[in-house]
Amino acid sequence: MSTKHTRSRGGTQIAPRQTFGKLYVALDDYLTNAAFDPFRTMLRDCILETWPIAAGERVLGEVLPVRRLHTPGTAANEIGVSTKLVEQILTDAGALPATDPRPPALRTFDAAEYAWLLAEIRTLVGRGDMLAAMGATEAQLRTLREENIIRPLTRHPRVKAPWRLDDGLALVAELHALMHPDPADGSGWEGLQFAKRRTGLPVGAMLDAIRGGRVRVARDPGQSGYRSFMVLKAEVDSLTGRALMSAAATERRRPGNQPRSLRPALA
Repeated sequence: MSTKHTRSRGGTQIAPRQTFGKLYVALDDYLTNAAFDPFRTMLRDCILETWPIAAGERVLGEVLPVRRLHTPGTAANEIGVSTKLVEQILTDAGALPATDPRPPALRTFDAAEYAWLLAEIRTLVGRGDMLAAMGATEAQLRTLREENIIRPLTRHPRVKAPWRLDDGLALVAELHALMHPDPADGSGWEGLQFAKRRTGLPVGAMLDAIRGGRVRVARDPGQSGYRSFMVLKAEVDSLTGRALMSAAATERRRPGNQPRSLRPALA
């Protein structure tokens, strides 16, 4: 159905009863004979495919049991956030086209298909709340984002609360479950962020090695949350080949293995 038939001359979106006028009134109010049921069904289907009718509303004699369509506005009212936030996230997700000629009240999307996304939007938090919940630093969260270990629901620059708290808490819980029982005491341990800076190894690669049992993880007893997790330098070096290079350099420094020109002359 063309959206031009759902607007007044001033461009304001109007309801189905006003759009279909006497036809709607007749089929809804007094043409109750079963012979008119096919016409009622056709008009009802047209309405439900066009307007964001809420569950429980009556349309031509039938109550809609489940909502079929949402608009950013109806979804925002339902979950208690701003219409602009819903619109931006839905556009990023492909639920709405970036350029949409429809009036706002008819910018509909499938309510069932994107119910999961609306549930996620309701729980989003800002950067500060995410850092506090995870016990992470700005640099650590930035790295997790850059490596797609923890991804914001949307990367739209105007969305100030794009983070799913459960993603951050799940990573911390996973590392707790994999943690070595002894604390990370001594200079042989370092944080994941420091290990990345020192070796150039991505944090994601270290996390994979921890999951695979190739690198041990333990907690710094003086810290909490994500920032408290430490890894052994030697085991991180083994992932990069630094350990092999260090062993080779040590071997070369032994007197018997020095180049002939560097060996002391024999008397």
